[in-house]
Amino acid sequence: MIIGIDIDDTITNTSEMASQFLDGYNGSKFEKLNIEEYKDFCKKYLLEIQKKMTIKDGSRETINYLHSKGYKIYLVTLRKDNYGHNIEENTLNYLKINNINYDKIFFGVRDKWKVCKEENISLMIDDNDVIISECIANSVKCLQFGKEVNSWTEVRNLIEGGLLDE
Repeated sequence: MIIGIDIDDTITNTSEMASQFLDGYNGSKFEKLNIEEYKDFCKKYLLEIQKKMTIKDGSRETINYLHSKGYKIYLVTLRKDNYGHNIEENTLNYLKINNINYDKIFFGVRDKWKVCKEENISLMIDDNDVIISECIANSVKCLQFGKEVNSWTEVRNLIEGGLLDE
């Protein structure tokens, strides 16, 4: 079986790190930035945020455990090379440094449900409300990190408890 997993705020603590940089930028929140401020913020800080962010407790252990049990792990992320940074290369390095095992990675994916369908992904784990809604609307089984599940221990317990057996 194949498990699709988002990176930002699912495997990593991206928003926490971004908030620290926002304090130095203008003391605002992402939701409050207009498109030009967002682009400027990303140009200045995105690469540094992605280098310094931490992984969520248990994410590495759970992902690597599932991988060792024969599940294929596909990372499906909106991240892509933009704002003049080598986001994709840096992401690959980050995953390697943090010893996160995966079989495939898909960059720049807005319609994650389509990748799930095309790649026969059995379960998509993501934190984003829109992504989860689109997956549900397209009959893709999913778990919403931060709402349905709040820890990687919960993810592991659900999968070991038969979530994918249905």
